[in-house]
Amino acid sequence: GVVATSGVPAVADPDAAVTPISGEPAVHTDWIAQQRTRVGFREVWSNVATGVESVPFTLGDGSVVVDSGRHRVFSNAERYTTVGPDEPLPDTVAEFMQSTPDLPDPEARDSRARFIEEFIPGSEPVTVVGEPVQGERPGQVRIEDAPPDPLFGTHTDHSWSDGDDT
Repeated sequence: GVVATSGVPAVADPDAAVTPISGEPAVHTDWIAQQRTRVGFREVWSNVATGVESVPFTLGDGSVVVDSGRHRVFSNAERYTTVGPDEPLPDTVAEFMQSTPDLPDPEARDSRARFIEEFIPGSEPVTVVGEPVQGERPGQVRIEDAPPDPLFGTHTDHSWSDGDDT
């Protein structure tokens, strides 16, 4: 069955457990890159690229292992980074834009850019919901995924389908 457990996450590589744009400590990040575009007489934010990044972590001195991937994520931690067309990009944003092929050249921006990160902080308690299986060692539990939720937007892998038309 499904279980829920909480604790402060511990990661094997703290350098990998950060948000991709701002560098905040995090075990999971949903990010959106946007640019200002004109639609008729209005300027609106248009999505240029989106992504989800997560790292495996443990809870309870390693007794619970959480794989990155199909776990449910709920967070209200957000970071907005907005940069004007004539402003220099922060180093973390420039590195992110250069390493992500879907994003425009950071030096060729002709409008404002905005980066939104919704993340699960790596230094605060988190609650994990999922189906437990035996871990690699006795007494260890691995939570690989959670059952799909019919409420779109609460599951990190939206490619799963149970065959219905919703």
